[in-house]
Formats: sequence, C-alpha cells, structure tokens
Amino acid sequence: YGPDPAVRSEDEIVGFSSVGPTKDGRIKPEVYCIGSDVASAASDTSGACPSSSGRPETVELSGTSMATPACAGAAALVREYVRKGYYPSGAASAGDGFVPSAALVKGMLVSSATVRPLTHRRMPLATTPSKELGFGRVDLSQVLRFDSSQFQLKLVDRHTVEHGAFRRYLVTSSGPFRVTLVWTDPPSYPSAERNLVNDLDLVVVRPGGAQLRGNDFAGTGQADTVNNVEHVTVPSGDDGQHQVFVYGTELNWFPQSQAFALVIAGSFVDDQQESAGTIDGMPARDTDTCSGVVTLTEATGSLSVGSAAGSVLCQWIIAPPDVTLLTVTLDQFATQGYDLEIFQCVDAQCTQKELLGRSSGGDSGTVSSFTGVILVRLSSDGATTGSGFSLAWESQESAEQCEGVVTLTEETGEFESALPYANGLSCSWIIAPTDATSVELTFTRFGTEENYDFVRVFECEGEGTALAACQNSKRVVQLSGSIQTPRVVTVRTGAMRVSFNSDESQVALGFAATWAAGFAATNPDDEVPQPEEKHCTGSQTFTDPSGTLEDGSGTADYGNNVDCEWIIAPAGAPGVSIQFSQFETEQDYDVVRIYECQNEQCPDPVLLAELSGSRSGQRVQTSTGVMRVVLTSDDSVSSGGFSATWGLVSAPCTGMQTLTDQSGSFADGSGVAYTNDLNCEWIIAPQDAGAVELTFSKFETEEGYDFVTIFNCADGEACVNTTQVAGLSGFLVSGQKVQSSTGVMRVVFTSDYAITFGGFAASWIAKAEADPITDGACSGTVAFTEASGSLEDGSGAGPYANNLECIWTIEPPGAQTIELVFSEFETEEGFDYVVVFECADTDCSELIDLAFLSGSQEGTTVRSNRGKVFIVFVSDESTTGPGFAMSWTSSTEAAEPQCTGSQTLTETSGTVEDGSGAALYQNDLNCEWIIAPLDAVALTLEVAIETEEGFDFVEIYECETEQCQNPTLLVDQASGILSGELQSSTGVVKIVFTSDDSVSSQGFQITWALFTPPTPSCSGQQTLTDPSGTLEDGSGDEPYTNNLECTWIIAPSGATHGVALLFSSISTEEGYDGVETYNCETEECLDAERTNFISGSLGEGSTTGIISPTGVLKVVFTSDFTTTGQGFSATWGPVSAPCTGLQTLTGRSGSFEDGSGMAYANDMTCEWIIAPPDALSIELTFSEFATEEGFDFVTVFECTDGEECLAPTFLSNFSGVLGPTTVRASTRAIRVVFASDLTITSGGFSASWTSANEDDPDTPSEPEPTDTPAPAAKPALQVVSTLVGVTAAQLRANLGGFRTSVASLHVGVSADDVVVDEESIADVPARRRRLLADSVSVAYEIQFEDRAAADAAVAVQENGATALQQRLVTEGFTDLQSITIESVAVSDPAADSDIVTPRESSAPRGVHGAWAALAAVTAVAIALQV
Repeated sequence: YGPDPAVRSEDEIVGFSSVGPTKDGRIKPEVYCIGSDVASAASDTSGACPSSSGRPETVELSGTSMATPACAGAAALVREYVRKGYYPSGAASAGDGFVPSAALVKGMLVSSATVRPLTHRRMPLATTPSKELGFGRVDLSQVLRFDSSQFQLKLVDRHTVEHGAFRRYLVTSSGPFRVTLVWTDPPSYPSAERNLVNDLDLVVVRPGGAQLRGNDFAGTGQADTVNNVEHVTVPSGDDGQHQVFVYGTELNWFPQSQAFALVIAGSFVDDQQESAGTIDGMPARDTDTCSGVVTLTEATGSLSVGSAAGSVLCQWIIAPPDVTLLTVTLDQFATQGYDLEIFQCVDAQCTQKELLGRSSGGDSGTVSSFTGVILVRLSSDGATTGSGFSLAWESQESAEQCEGVVTLTEETGEFESALPYANGLSCSWIIAPTDATSVELTFTRFGTEENYDFVRVFECEGEGTALAACQNSKRVVQLSGSIQTPRVVTVRTGAMRVSFNSDESQVALGFAATWAAGFAATNPDDEVPQPEEKHCTGSQTFTDPSGTLEDGSGTADYGNNVDCEWIIAPAGAPGVSIQFSQFETEQDYDVVRIYECQNEQCPDPVLLAELSGSRSGQRVQTSTGVMRVVLTSDDSVSSGGFSATWGLVSAPCTGMQTLTDQSGSFADGSGVAYTNDLNCEWIIAPQDAGAVELTFSKFETEEGYDFVTIFNCADGEACVNTTQVAGLSGFLVSGQKVQSSTGVMRVVFTSDYAITFGGFAASWIAKAEADPITDGACSGTVAFTEASGSLEDGSGAGPYANNLECIWTIEPPGAQTIELVFSEFETEEGFDYVVVFECADTDCSELIDLAFLSGSQEGTTVRSNRGKVFIVFVSDESTTGPGFAMSWTSSTEAAEPQCTGSQTLTETSGTVEDGSGAALYQNDLNCEWIIAPLDAVALTLEVAIETEEGFDFVEIYECETEQCQNPTLLVDQASGILSGELQSSTGVVKIVFTSDDSVSSQGFQITWALFTPPTPSCSGQQTLTDPSGTLEDGSGDEPYTNNLECTWIIAPSGATHGVALLFSSISTEEGYDGVETYNCETEECLDAERTNFISGSLGEGSTTGIISPTGVLKVVFTSDFTTTGQGFSATWGPVSAPCTGLQTLTGRSGSFEDGSGMAYANDMTCEWIIAPPDALSIELTFSEFATEEGFDFVTVFECTDGEECLAPTFLSNFSGVLGPTTVRASTRAIRVVFASDLTITSGGFSASWTSANEDDPDTPSEPEPTDTPAPAAKPALQVVSTLVGVTAAQLRANLGGFRTSVASLHVGVSADDVVVDEESIADVPARRRRLLADSVSVAYEIQFEDRAAADAAVAVQENGATALQQRLVTEGFTDLQSITIESVAVSDPAADSDIVTPRESSAPRGVHGAWAALAAVTAVAIALQV
C-alpha cells in the first residue's frame, strides 16, 4: 500500500501487489509495508555526496524494492528493542537484553499487524488476517511496549516442544489480546506437496472452555497443517484466566524437538505460570521391533526390522569413522503402510541432511553418501502389513586427497582430484615441460559444487626458473559446477598452473585432466600461419548525429585481450542514445561499459551501465552530449560481440507549460528516447471548454516506473484542486483516449533514474461538454431477458473508466442454452477483466466459472448449457483500454450432445472428431470410439488436439480385440494444444474424450490408416551355452524397431568365477529403451536379481561390462513405441579368477595385469608393491586400460619407506578408457591399487614397469635447491583472525570447527581487546563461511567506547581494502584479485545512538532501496548481511 493517488488510504493495497494463498495453501504474503511512491536515496556511481553528477539525491519508486527495506527496517527496530532490554519493563535495561531469534522477530512483526479491513483490486473488501491478504499492515506501535503504552507484552523465545508433547502458558485477560506462534521450520523437499515439515499447533482455551485455534479465521475448529506461523485474536468478553497451548503435533525432523517463539500482546496480566506435558492419546513411539535413534559405527553391517502393529518412528544413524563413501543397499522392503527414507548427513549428529531415496514398500536398490554418514528413518501410521525390511551397508576409507603444490615436467600426462574430493582443499599443479612453448590442458571429467568449489587455470609468465616455478601468472579461466567434457584450455607460454579450492560444505566427483606440451618449429617452413584475428583497436570518435557501432569482428567472435574505446560526440547534442541490436559476450569477463562525459576528452566520466552476457535490445542514454563506449575482453573465451545504433536525444521536457488552443499536440520531447529523472507538466485549458479529450498516437514508457498521470482541474488554470482521471504506464495501443470531466486537464509525466523507452505523443481537442458516461461507465447490475441481444462496457468510442465493477445477467425465459460472442475485446491484461459464470442449480446458489477474459480476446465464444449467465467486468485504478462489445443468442431446446456413448468404426481409414465441427465442443461430454478395421495388424494415427488444458482430455489406448477388455494406454490425458503421429502395435485402438462443466475449445481430430509394422529386430527368448560369443539386438546396420522385448539367457558351462558381458557399442533412446541385466542361479532364472539398466550411448572407443558371479546372466532388451537408435553389440565369456590381496614385485622390470581375462570382477580390491633393489625411480606404463569411468580406479602411490610402504603418498589415479599411459615416481618403490565398485565392469588393464638405479648412466642428479622458494599459503582462518585480533582457536570455535573464515564477518570492538560476536557468526549459513582466494568481502559492525576510536573507522573503511589485500598476498594468497569492505557500523555510546555509514563500492544500477533502509535504522547492517 502507499500514499500515491492510485491508493486511496493506508488500508488499501496497491493494485500490482499479489494475493495468496500459495499452491499448497500457505499464507503469503504475511505482512504488508509501505511500497508505493517512496522516496529513497538515489545511486550515484561517483561515490560523491552530494551527487557530483548534479542529479537529485533522492528518487521516488514503487514496488517490493521499497516495501522490503521498510519491513527490513521494522525488523531491525524490533531486534534493537529486544537487544537493548526494553522488554519487559518498557524502558532500556542492559541486563534485560538478549539476542532474539529470527522466529521471535517475525512473530513480533506478525503480531503488530492488527485486525483491520483491507481493500485490493482482486478483493474489493476483505478483513485481515486471511489466507489471501495475510495478517495485515506492520504497525510497530502495536507490539513495541514502552512506559506509556496501554497494552501488555509477553515474549517467549527458544522454548522447545517434543513430538507428542505440549507447553502451556497462563495469562488473565481484561480485554482483547493477540497470540502469535512462529517457528523456523526445517527445509522441505522441492517436490513436496506440503512444505511444512514440523507441525506445531497453537490453541487458546478461554475461561468457559471454548477453544480458539491458530489461523482458524472462519471458526471451523480445524487445525492449521501448512503454515509455520499461527495467530489467534482473542476478543473481549469472557475475561479471566486463559490457557495458551503450543502442541508438538507432528515433528518429522531429527531430532524430534522444535524451538519456537511466542508473542502475546494486548490487555492481559502475565500469570507467569508455565507447564509441559504429553498430548493425551498420542500413540507411543516405541514398538517391539525398534525405537528411538540408534547410532551404528561399524564399517560394514546390516539391519532388519519385522512388521509390527501400531505407530512406528525408528531412526538409525550409520557413521563409520574415517569414511567418505558409504553405500547402503536395500535388500528387502516387503511391507505396506511404512515409509522408509534414507538421508545423507553433513555430520555424525545429522543436524543437516539431504534426501537420497524414499520407499513405501516393495522396493530394493542402492544409494551412496559422499559424506560418510547416512540416516535411515522408518515410520508408519499403524496400518501396516508384510514382513518388514532389511538393508546392508559398506564403507570406503577416506580417499587420498591432493595437497600442496605438485610440479609436472613431462611432455604429456594426466592428474585428477580424489573421488570424491574433500572439503577445505587448496591444491596446485604446475605443468612446465622443458622447452615447451605452449601447453594444452584437456578436462576429461569435471564436477564440483557449483559456485563454491573452483578449478582455476593460470598462464605462467617469465623465463627459465621463474617460468618453471610460475612465480608470475595471469588467470585464463575459472571453472565450477558440471562442465561438459572434453573441455580444452590452452596457454601460449611454456607453463601453466592449475589450482583447486573446495569450501567447507558439500563435495562432488571432482575432475580429471590430461596435458600435452607444444614446441616451437625448428624449421621456419614448418610454422603454421595463424589466421588473422579481426577486432577493434584503440579509440575512435564519431560526430555524426546518428550511426552504427560494432566490436569490429564482423561475423567472427571478437578477440581476446581487447581494450577499445568509442567516443560519440555529435555537435550540439543535448544527449546521446544507443541501442544494442545484438549483444553477446563472455558473462562477467568481457564487458562493455558506457559512460557520459562533459566533452570529447571525457576527463571525469560517469558510469551509466556495465553490460555483459546476453543483453540484446538494451538501450542506454546520456544526459550530456557525449557518450563513451569501452569494450574490454580477457585472455580466454570470447563470443559474438555486439552491434548497435546511436542517435540524438532531443531536449527533454522541463517544468510546466500551459496550452490554451482549442486543439493541438505535444510530446515528451525526447526524440529517440526520453531521459531519466523527468517531471514535466502540461495544463490544457482551452477557453470556454466543458471538457478536454486527449488522444495518444504513441505511448512507450518503462512499465510500473515511468508514468503519465492525467487529472481533472476543478479550479481552472490554477489546477490546485484536482482528481485523478488515469495513470498510464507501459506500452499502449495507438488511439488510446482519455477525457476530462472539466474544461481544464492536467498531464504529468515522470520518469525514474534508470531505464527509458520511446516516450509519448498526444493531441487534444476541446469539447463543449463531456461525453455522457452512460453506463460508464457501467455500474451496478443490469438484467436482460431477451432471447438475443448485445451489450458493451458502456464507454462508447472512448476507453472504459477506472475502478469499475459491473454485472450483467442474461436469463431468457425457458432458455436451455446461451451462446456469447465477443466481437470486440481489449482490456489492460491481467488487471482489467471479464468473468463469465453460469448457475449450477435453479436458485443460483452456486456459480460455475465459464471463462476469464483479459487483454486481447476478440472473437472469443463462450457457451452455457444452462438458462442463466452472469457477466462481471472489473477494472483497476490505473490504465484502461477500448473495452468490449458482445452479442448473445439462446435456445429453448436443450442442445443435442455432439457425441455420446461408444461407436465402433471398421473402415480401413477415416477420421474421428469430437462432433463440434467448426464450433466449440460442449461441456460434460464423455464419448468413446473403437477403431477396429478387419484383419488390421497395426494402425497409424495423425492426431490434432485443442482442448481446455488440464480439464478436458483425450486418451488413446491399443487393444487386442474389439471388446478392448485389457487396453494398453498409448496417450494419457492429452490436453491443451498437441499434434503428432502415433503407431499402435495392434489392429484395434480405443479413443476416449471427456470435457468438464465449464470452458471449452476447438476439440480434436484423429485420422487413422492401416500400418504394416516392420519385422521385429529380435523377439522371444534364447538360451546361449557356448563358452563365449557375440550378442546384438538383431537390427544390423538399421535402427532397431519399436515395442521390443527380447531375452537372452547366457549360461556357459564351467563358468566357475562367473560370466561377463562386454558392450562394445550401445545407442538407444536414453531413459526409455535399454538393456536390463539379471543374475540367475539356474538357466530357468526363476529368482532373477536385477543388477543394471544400460541406456543411451557409449563414448567412442569406450566399453562397459556386466558380470554375473553366479555364472548365469539374463539380458533383456526393451524399446517403447517411439524413438529408436542403432542398438547394441556385445561379447560374452567366462570370468577368470580375479586378482586378490597384495603382491610384491622386486624385478628391475616386469609386467602385471588385473587377471580378469575378458572383464574384471565387481567389488574387487587388489594391490601390487613394486620395489626393485636400489631403485632411484620407477616408470609405470599402462599398455591397455579400460575401467568404468568415474567408479573403478587404478591409483598409484609413491613409497618413501621402500617395500613396506606404510605411509604412501598419492601420485596419480586413472579411470575410463585410456591409450598407452605412463607415470613416473622418484621413489624406490610404488604401490598400485585397483578397486572396482559393485556394478558395471570393463576390460581391465595391463601394465609394465622399469626402474633406474644409481649405476645407470642416464640417472638424473638431484636438482639444486632454489634461493627463492614460493611462499607457502597460510589458511585463510589464520590470516583473517590475525588481522582482526582474534586468535585462530577463538574464531574456529565460533565457526563450529570449520577451517575457513566467513564472507560476512561481524566483529565487536571494545576499549582494550577484540571479541567475536558469537550470535552473528552463528547466524551465517554454513556455505557462506568461506574466504575465496580471488575475492574477499568483509563487513564490520564495530562498537567504540569513545569518539576518538570512532574516528578510526574512517581509516578502516578507506584503507582496509588495500591493507587487507596486501596482507593476504604477503601471507601467500597470490591468487587474490580484489577485496571490498562492504559496510562499517559505528556506535557512539555517549549519544546512545548508532551511526551507520554504508560504503557501496560499485552499486549496480537497478538495485535500490536497501541502502535507504540501511541509513534509516539502527543495526540493519546485521540483518542485511545475515
């Protein structure tokens, strides 16, 4: 709501505000704050105050950008009220102060929103609280109690209630009072139908025994089960002792305890009595089979629970020590009535968790946790059957993680992170092949936590040892998230550095990369000429009044390392406007900046816009006659660039003009586009006029921000006494008319500080008197009883009026059907609308919604199969339009159904339709067609559907016979606008069409014809008993056919160790067509265990394998009825005895392999220690390598202690399909570990090794130590704690054990030492507790004991960024690029007030309002930062 003319009082909600409830029934919005035409500080990019650009220092805006900071400011005042100890006495008392929870702050805001009637364009009159409008307008005078307040206040914070328990509070009332319950609910699942996780209930029991339930606005006695805010207003009367209960009705989050806040405000006395108990009748949580929470720490194990009657809630935390990968397999869940959920937990207490899987019976499967902790939860409501469930778990010890800096000098090689990688990593690899002139890095696998864990690639600069040590470098690319591989990055020097940083929460699969060195050509004739790179250079100046501008690359991408400038300075121009017809750059790295200048030299440019990414259509203009455009690109990725046109901005309108001619025209004066910050007025006062009609030939403004407002003037040209006629904004059709009801009209044009458009042009004509408003505008209810007729909105040739609510009823005597046709319809879309209803019964006690029309709806037809319709027209308080005109016809005869019952069609081809022809289909249809041509084998169907989406449906089935007793669904509930071709696999098809009782559409048409399906690629079941062989889908070089189900039983005799199936190619419709495999005990395969489903495509040269340890493998290939592919090809054979245990190899050279033969086994771990006598180094070469990429690995370690290898150091690991690959170790022994997981396999590996001894002639000598070692990076925690004067131990304790610091750090400073505000630190979410290596953002809240110390804040603010950056670089953070001090809050105890001095280093355009609130209220820095 707000004070602008379009809002009539503080209790009216502005028309563009939304209403509730949410989809799942929650109350949103909950509170309202002023948000219309609010004055706020205007952004000035120069940082000067007052504004150096000469612009106004405030700006008026409307919307959530204003309402949100107003509510945030109110929240900050509530927080300050509690922290300074105003509660409970009403006067400040430091001893009474405490830090309120978020729930308490929210509860006090909701409690302040007292009961009142509110109006809204969608709800002409409603009383809050309600599900639609929330709890009302924030009014802190109703909840912040001071000495003079006439009400009492009781606050309860951080009390807890258990599942099945209650807390009770007693108060004695002497009048009305309000009770508000709020709790911070745990997060729900994205797909949850109900988002509430922990359900508490508020009940107030009155002295007479009557119960008032939270949010029961209608008095139904029903409990609220969807909101985490519950409110009760207790009216006066029946005064006396009231009981306030908080019930723990349903607590689903572990642990089953919920903290809450309670606010009671009004006329009462706090009896200061509290009690707790158990809810009567709540089912016991313990059963004979399981109870409570059990923690299991074994590395492997199993658990099972049998079925039991009664309500059950059992939880197991599986947390083996020193584990990162934990796999749980659900073997059996043969129970109905239970819910089994498996979560991944972030810690051993499972305070935060993520759902991995859920089952309600009859399922089995496997899930894995990267954190090493899993929570298993079993629950039921008591109605259970079956034999319970069983599961087993296995764990994998923490993987060897990267650390420090690794230097790689080989010409080619590979490296990777651990799988999964750990939190808190900071690793680097320097790749510096000898004599290389370039290095190409290829990522073959990449997956990190997006925007939190980063891989950065740097190009090293310099020569010799400086280049090899990468002492100086510049960043080429930064990668995070899921990156499509292969991804190639190239540097043009002979060395690169790759850094990997992970934060303190969440991990992923990590990355793997290979590199190859490039070398300069030794023969000049061998040099490959490089293509000429087209791009702009230097600076250009344009003085033409208009023209075009582009980046200079033509149709190619612009170049790297571009820095170009264009000065646009047309002679005498009042302003310059530029619009980008095409704009595409590398987001955040390649940037176009636009400045306005005072002259061509542009000594003090003012930044207007900073554009990056996709910004086609963007328009920017200056308020001076000179524009500067600058393009900069970094040294890596480029894109298509930009092209733009520029032109002059005409002198903008200013001040007020009076126009007295009988007719004429005027415009905003902008030419190409109007300017920002305009406020122009025109008084149109023709002599002796009774009215003025204004017609807009052009209207383009920024919708919702730039307005043309039109007023009636009741006192002539003075125009002081005005009433608003219209408020226009956005894009309006040419010819829009507005008429005054007096002889003088006032037109006001205002624009805000940002985006502009083409402006407006208008003409006027004087009239002797105003056109009659006739029904004009319409009002009240008009009844028609004619059999046919027409009506319109009542505006005639002009636009309809604002704030209309008109109703027409059409009820011809004896009518059975009524049809409405809207020949004209144009309203303000989404705000002005027509709704058509029909009566559901004879007395019209219930209405059925037939149509909702808004915007451009000309030609719409609406049909009613009943004898009475209602037409309701509503317009809001601002923009209008031409309106509507419609006609109707009726019939006294009931309409014959367009289709009925069931029809059987036996022609070989034909068409089925809904029966409506060119008209709309009827409501309440239920029709069926059986298409059964004689001797048909299959049918093809051409389908075109246009129905009311989500309500009227076409379903298509295929059947074996005309009776269609067991149909198979081909198309399920097709609705909306659809078309396409289908093929049935049988000769009989059934079509069903249903429509509901309201809106209809054009219907459907389906054409059928006979179809001869191709011969199936494969069919039936085959048993294969040869020792080995090949298997394929049978399609040859052609795609496989649809609707396949083919089975092969592979059962070679003598397969002692199992049978393997190795796929050399597979190409199917991913997710729909694929190969399923099963393990079987016998050829009959009666108790098959499903192991895999393989679908999609294999990469070129890749293989994937399946093993059945039982020696019998069942393979099933299925395809659906649509898209196909090339199919699959595979070979099978017996599995050799797998490698086992540990082998030690001591020869100076030799070879070994995984021992698998065709494919290695699942769940296998084998180790080899290679320790030749007197070896100085070992070279290991894989001649063949094929494993399941990302899941089965060969890992190589260096052993510094020789053959014992008790403390191995990670060297490298490999996965996937590789060519010949070599890894070198500079130790006397290496350890090779091969591990496979539980599912897919591949061909395995073969490897050989050689060693070098001291007596070998080519043994390299140890490198000489360098004099200038690279600085070792210190943990961010140590650096930041040193800078703010807090010990690392103190800060780490407050951070809950996290290694790194916070992005928003709140520090309280007293006279003689520095302490950390624990509450502020605890409020920062875990994933924000990090210090990035390339960007630091720090916010201080500093409280000083004296003014001198407060003055030091200026130095902190001005010099802190530079000092902190230098310090971090000194401490080893060489990657650091920038640092920003966001804000400093200074407290002056002598004045008993807070002075907040915000610092906004580069305020983005379009972000407004937040700093206005920051400057207006105390301690808001905390609220905004947290």
